[in-house]
Amino acid sequence: MKSEFEPTTVQQPDAAPQPALATLAERAARVVRQLEPGVAALLAAVTGFLAATSLSAMPQLWVFCLLALGVACWAAARRSGWGVEPVARALVLLAAAYVLHTDAGAPGGVAGMFAFWLGIPALYYTFSLRTPLACLVAVAAVAEFTLAALWLGHDALSSLAARGAFLLILPMLLAMQLGAMLRRCAARVESARRDSSTALYNRAGLMVHGNILLASCRKHRRELTLAVFDCNDLLEARTVYGKRVSRKLIAGIVRKLTLLAGDQGVAARTGPTQFAVALPMSREKAVYAIERLLGNPSRFELEGGEGEVVLVPNLMVESIAGAGTLERLFAAICRGLARIQEEETRRQRYLQRERERHSRPMPIQAPEPESRALRMARIQLDPDPVDIVQQIPNTIPMPLPTR
Repeated sequence: MKSEFEPTTVQQPDAAPQPALATLAERAARVVRQLEPGVAALLAAVTGFLAATSLSAMPQLWVFCLLALGVACWAAARRSGWGVEPVARALVLLAAAYVLHTDAGAPGGVAGMFAFWLGIPALYYTFSLRTPLACLVAVAAVAEFTLAALWLGHDALSSLAARGAFLLILPMLLAMQLGAMLRRCAARVESARRDSSTALYNRAGLMVHGNILLASCRKHRRELTLAVFDCNDLLEARTVYGKRVSRKLIAGIVRKLTLLAGDQGVAARTGPTQFAVALPMSREKAVYAIERLLGNPSRFELEGGEGEVVLVPNLMVESIAGAGTLERLFAAICRGLARIQEEETRRQRYLQRERERHSRPMPIQAPEPESRALRMARIQLDPDPVDIVQQIPNTIPMPLPTR
């Protein structure tokens, strides 16, 4: 079982930082999500062109043009990814297509002049949405096709089924399959950029999504700030309080950092005890947001039955200046945190040595009185000083030579 303190990716601290780029599947999925306002705007443009030229006798087309523009503005304002709102927008467009087909009574019925109101939204949403939601849109499109065709007098169900299968159902099934393949490739790459124990991004995920956020910030002329939390005391908390408390501490850290990142930021776990958050704001605003959420000094608290555990991390917050990169900023912050940790270790070692140097010495005890037998034995063992002197030969000076 993977420990919560094991990194999910192998880090190379000595290697030069390489820019992490999104894969082709991720870029394609992102482009497809961004095309939704353009799809509705295309419907509005074509409908407005028809209302202004060949079908000027049908003023009600301007209502559908305004409806498509409203859906395009809705999609541009609320880019909710693969959620429920795209399904609601698809159903609105398909309902408008049914009203247009049945009330306008254009020649050729459903497959005639207004077929693009059905085909374009059906193909786009079945391609871009997840499979269950895409199936819902496909069923709604088939229902619109069938009801509109029956309303216009096509009673031959066999002919209707054949035309519907070739003109609508088979293209939607193909688009649904291609979209599912694209999402599987993107999900497989995305899962490799997640930390398995916390579901946050790992270091590779921070670089990829942080660079995407950096490009968006530079496009809108905003600053990007990176905050790195070094929670080395997690190891001590695990040793003192056990694995259960350390897991709760990590869960609390993940919850607070996810709340700090919000919908626009990127939260990641970049090491066994290191976390990072990229925020699309200036350094002053980021520091204020961190202090408002975590206090000053920043801390993570865990309340237990008998007390609480307070974890105060080392924190560095810096913004990307000019043409700087996220990789270089992250590496510089990591070096700064390493220096802080080294200074703290040196200080702790110095304090420990000071305590050892000024420790209280052991008291000197008075010698116990010796017995007479022990004293006599030592006197008998001691050598006689006279004998020692006699063993040393006397020195006689040499006579001086006579000339």
